[in-house]
Amino acid sequence: MIRIGMLGFGTVGRSVYDLLQAHTESFPDMQIVSVAVRQITEQRMALYPTVQFTTNPDTIVTASDIDVVIEVMGGQTETYRYLRRALHSGKHVITANKDLIATYGETLQKIASAHQLALLYGASVAGGIPILDALTNLLPGDETMQVGGIINGTSNFILTQMSDAAMNYDDALALAQRMGIAEANPVNDVAGFDARYKLAILAKTAFGANVVTTQIPTQGIQEINATVLDEVKRLGYVIKPLAVARRTGQELAMTVGPHLVPAAHLLGKIDNVQNAVQVKTRNIQDLVFTGPGAGAKPTASAVLSDLAIVHDIVCGRQLVHEKQSLQQPVIIGTAAGRYIRVTAPATYEIDAIAQANQIGIKTMWVRSHRATILTDTVSPATLARFEAALQQQIGAKIEIVLPVYQE
Repeated sequence: MIRIGMLGFGTVGRSVYDLLQAHTESFPDMQIVSVAVRQITEQRMALYPTVQFTTNPDTIVTASDIDVVIEVMGGQTETYRYLRRALHSGKHVITANKDLIATYGETLQKIASAHQLALLYGASVAGGIPILDALTNLLPGDETMQVGGIINGTSNFILTQMSDAAMNYDDALALAQRMGIAEANPVNDVAGFDARYKLAILAKTAFGANVVTTQIPTQGIQEINATVLDEVKRLGYVIKPLAVARRTGQELAMTVGPHLVPAAHLLGKIDNVQNAVQVKTRNIQDLVFTGPGAGAKPTASAVLSDLAIVHDIVCGRQLVHEKQSLQQPVIIGTAAGRYIRVTAPATYEIDAIAQANQIGIKTMWVRSHRATILTDTVSPATLARFEAALQQQIGAKIEIVLPVYQE
């Protein structure tokens, strides 16, 4: 019997327990025997009579009779210490904690590898899509060159409501909060921090890259408004919250934030809380995985997928391994076309300034003192010089700059 201890018993934790109980034929020799919770109640003990509850996670992570620890409690520093103890105590670890993995994943992986244990976190990114498992076992002999897409359902829901239902940002956010899609404090989602953590995990899985999340260029969706959405639509695009990592040699071009995506592109058709991850390999141009990105049941299902891997490892049918191809990449911004809105007293000079700074302009609309520009592909450094020249030479105010998704 493989005995499981679980840290946390909220909606995801209970869903993991319920799914495991409902599929005993698939996991006949695995049982959750101990769970760490904040508070032990009589109702909880009555509902789960076979589970031993504790308010001290240390009793689980150090117990000699626990084989696997599942972490669904959240948090970073303290939770990291519990998982580190679990690995040092000889336990396989499964976690759904993206923040923790993005911050401490490299250290925990080294401990796991040293002890020949599994550290699995398939539920930490796009819970309803088995993307990490796919990247780990994808096409032996091939090489992933790009990975990314829509990996934050909250931001995607807000932008969908703004575009399709003509809501403003505040109303769309309020609706997401009423529906339980957005947190009371939504900053992690709308500012791009959640997607940044997830992209770091995708980069680790796809490229073996150890990425410091704060080095990833990140932009939130808060500045998107009806005018921007209308202009983008007229140009043949929609705005989607993307997180993308593209490998070139020892460099990773990474970006998180709202992008212009062609309306006819598959990513342009992913709406509301749905997620989609696009993978490009050296031999295959396009693989796209879609599904729900969050929710208790999709996340619990991903945890059980990791549990099945642990079962195979314990039974000697699968080795614990990780990619080692790109340990310390150079993180750079992404070269892409740009949508730029500016106000300036002399907008008629913009074209000449663009030419002087080697900026190719695909489309430019000028209305009095306001201009909308769609550029050809431009590097972050060239874009910065162009913006500085606009500000210095004609006193331009840059209202918003958004990248165009690069195929």
